[in-house]
Amino acid sequence: MKTKIEQNKHKIDLLFKLVKDYTGIPKEKIRNKTRVYEVAMARNTIGVMLHSELGMTIMATGEVINRDHSSVHHYVRNHVDKMKFDPFYRNMYTEVSNSFWAKMSKADINDISLRIKSLHREILELKRTQELIKSR
Repeated sequence: MKTKIEQNKHKIDLLFKLVKDYTGIPKEKIRNKTRVYEVAMARNTIGVMLHSELGMTIMATGEVINRDHSSVHHYVRNHVDKMKFDPFYRNMYTEVSNSFWAKMSKADINDISLRIKSLHREILELKRTQELIKSR
């Protein structure tokens, strides 16, 4: 059985990419121990999104961003205040979240379309099999 991290790998990679596109900060630096404000806010954004929006556990989220569970808990607990009082964080979080969900919606629509095509083919195959059985 896949772990939450393995199940969400493409979403995690997309989040890191969107944060990098917004801030210019690469994944390696976000996962680093640096406490530079912009890097810390990028890490905070990813941590909150992974836990609150994607439903990953605090432990799994911490593993992804190279922090322990208490750091993730701190990010989640202080998210509302940061959204109110920190314009850099608010703008980054809003932009990354909106971009993420727009891209995920498009991907979901494509996945659903492919599944529908697959089901149509399967239905046709079942109808053929049914006809063969009836004709015996």
